[in-house]
Amino acid sequence: MIAADPGTGTEKWRYNPGVEATGHPANQYTCRGVSYWQDSLADPDAACASRVYVGTVDSRLISLDARTGTPCADFGDGGTVNVKPSMDLRWPGEYQITSAPAIIGDTVVTGSAISDSLRTEAPLGTVHAFDARTGAAKWRFNPVPQDPDDPALASWADGSAARTGHANVWSTISVDEAQGLVILPTSSPSPDYYGGNRVGDNRYANSVVALNGETADVVWSFQTVLHGLWDFDLPAQPGLYQVWRDGVPHDVVAQVTKTGLLFVLDRDTGEPFLPVEERAVPQGAVAGEVLSPTRPFPVATPNIVPNTLKPGDAFGVTLWDKMACAKQIRA
Repeated sequence: MIAADPGTGTEKWRYNPGVEATGHPANQYTCRGVSYWQDSLADPDAACASRVYVGTVDSRLISLDARTGTPCADFGDGGTVNVKPSMDLRWPGEYQITSAPAIIGDTVVTGSAISDSLRTEAPLGTVHAFDARTGAAKWRFNPVPQDPDDPALASWADGSAARTGHANVWSTISVDEAQGLVILPTSSPSPDYYGGNRVGDNRYANSVVALNGETADVVWSFQTVLHGLWDFDLPAQPGLYQVWRDGVPHDVVAQVTKTGLLFVLDRDTGEPFLPVEERAVPQGAVAGEVLSPTRPFPVATPNIVPNTLKPGDAFGVTLWDKMACAKQIRA
């Protein structure tokens, strides 16, 4: 992390968390940002009255004095909290923190990035919350439901939720301070490309999930892909907007997806603010797989990317290449 003067670009401080290079492939050295917090109870001139938080690819959450870059000694162990995975890792980079922590009030919330397609009984995609001053654990939320009273558990057949991992939050979390919501974009459950051992919609995976920021209770959720089999994680931060309809302002969540579809949800309820319909989707899969018969599609918002091909879209270096390509599309 490097702090620079915004007017001149002069470096003010630099901090190296000392991540070991061994076992972390280059394409996994990802840091999608840092977060800032001002301690409302501290003397403005005190050390760590304002702080910067960052996660690391060896799953540490670090708190630094925003003015000096010095670790905040009262946070965790000398400025660091180790966010431990739920099981031993197959290799050091299987479990990481790659996105900026979210901050709500005096709470710091972080998700994790977990390697796909390595194993079925994989590390849990637990979201962790810590006290912003001390680093003490406040709550945890597992997007694969475990509570017998959670209605989402019924969407995991034959007790599969107990032996499934992932559904982690590797992208950026959003916060609605006014409503006290932490809004998560979750990913696919393990394993990514086969769901015969987790039959059902697999609720909270591939979903926008709004939590109470103090208790981690689920306020609402909306699933963009039922029984995901294609690694269609929610790859972007939920966008929080206020829009007007019939002269009345409405708070909404806009979520873009790997499918190229855009969902706009009511922020109070999680119900579609712009219409969504369930459409029948193609069936047929490998033995043991049970596909969802439908998927949700937004009606009012156009696809962000094309999802059809016509013969006229064919490309070829030569005319003959193009004609051959068009013939295959036409078929």
